[in-house]
Amino acid sequence: MNINYNTTNPRQVDQLLETEITKLTDSSAYSFSIGSLPNATDYVGNALITDVGGGSLWRSDGYNWAPINGSVVIYRNTTPSVAHTGNTTETLLEEILIPGRLLGPTGGLRITNRLNTTNNANTKTFKVRIGTATGIGGTVVNDPQWTSNATITCMTWIDNVGVENSQIGFNGNPIGSGTPNSWRTASINTAANFLVSITGQLSNSADSIQVVSTTIELVRI
Repeated sequence: MNINYNTTNPRQVDQLLETEITKLTDSSAYSFSIGSLPNATDYVGNALITDVGGGSLWRSDGYNWAPINGSVVIYRNTTPSVAHTGNTTETLLEEILIPGRLLGPTGGLRITNRLNTTNNANTKTFKVRIGTATGIGGTVVNDPQWTSNATITCMTWIDNVGVENSQIGFNGNPIGSGTPNSWRTASINTAANFLVSITGQLSNSADSIQVVSTTIELVRI
């Protein structure tokens, strides 16, 4: 904090101190988009990140940037997708753009999906992919399968592992119905914009699968 104390007036000193404290504690004092965020080593203090979570308060400690509370919801959709039925092809249900630089080298995304499906013995497959191309593409980071469930809650973790172009993802079953298999890995450059693609696939075209809600949280400390 650099303050000019070249004054003998105590009131002016108090005003200068109050101004500097406000800059450190008031999110409106400085604001950036995630793409224009300065290096943490060049900035210490709070800032409003205008395009993350509808506007979220972050802090730099001189080494790293992170949301004040360690996490922030960056996407929330409670409008159900069109129910997929009529074929056995993997079909895009929802696609979300994630801004570049959002994760940093050690950040992660926690994705929670609620789904409706046909309750019978046929297999249904839900996939979460990350990549740069729209549609069915990119790398699968979670692909649970199930049969006799009418409603499902799935959680997917995607973590950068020390660099912005290397990830691990959770590979397993819906929450509460089994244990995970091996970790999924990906090498998407998250320093640039990328997509989270949510898809569904049926083994019987008479069945259906539908995304009821999607929530994506950024976790970064």
